[in-house]
Amino acid sequence: MIKLSSDKLAKLVQSIDYFSHTDMVSNEANTKKKIVEPLLEVLGWDLLSNEVRLEQVIRVGTTSGHADYALMLEGKTVVLVEAKALASTKLTSSIRTSLCG
Repeated sequence: MIKLSSDKLAKLVQSIDYFSHTDMVSNEANTKKKIVEPLLEVLGWDLLSNEVRLEQVIRVGTTSGHADYALMLEGKTVVLVEAKALASTKLTSSIRTSLCG
């Protein structure tokens, strides 16, 4: 079981709030670096290990694509993460509001 540090979580929330008010929100790479990766670390994922894979190819039927992150346990994918720029129109307003207040 992962024990979340309330201090780390509070710092992450502050960081996300700060980031949401910058001119960097329209860039997916910045969103990954400033929100997604710090969140994965707070949740206990080691980004430098083999348990976090980048640009993982996924296949559904005859279609293939990729996920920005694949989180692995015991060599099996348990979570796929697809990131979008925080300012992306693909993020619904309710998700954006819950992230940024």
